[in-house]
Amino acid sequence: MKSFWMPRGELIDVRLNRERGKSVTILGGISNHWDDLKFTLAPKTSTQYVKEFLLHIKPHITRDPNDSSRKLCVMVLDNHKSHWSASTVDLAHELGIQLEYMPPTASELNPVERMWSFFKQRWRQKLYDPELGISTENAPAFIIETLLEVGKHSKSLAKGPMNHMLMHCNPSLWKD
Repeated sequence: MKSFWMPRGELIDVRLNRERGKSVTILGGISNHWDDLKFTLAPKTSTQYVKEFLLHIKPHITRDPNDSSRKLCVMVLDNHKSHWSASTVDLAHELGIQLEYMPPTASELNPVERMWSFFKQRWRQKLYDPELGISTENAPAFIIETLLEVGKHSKSLAKGPMNHMLMHCNPSLWKD
């Protein structure tokens, strides 16, 4: 990352690449062992794209070894209206996914937020690098590259205070 010096009290004039890409929504999650990152890219957060994400992760849902008809998948979501829609809830139930919702304004309680914070840091480094030339056309490829990079660090990202608290609440959920 490039650095520069500015006198104290003066404003920093940063010129951004105008072709750095349109808005892209990343729908994603990580396993409770922090070893399996799944994501999809969408033009916006809507019921349609949340349902597509649920279908995307369906093949990766593990089955309860004691009951092959029971799936072990709990998704922790924020309170976006697309997460609460009747069709999203119905599809999740049909797929065997239990949905749990964070309290409003408490996203920091969701351990996956550490991963998203790490992603945003890495993404901004790429976004503001003029040598990469990120554009509307190549932004999704760079986003995927960054997400894959984040996935490699997911185990170390899990070693935070929230994971420690969760392990003590219910250690059986966090077997190594």
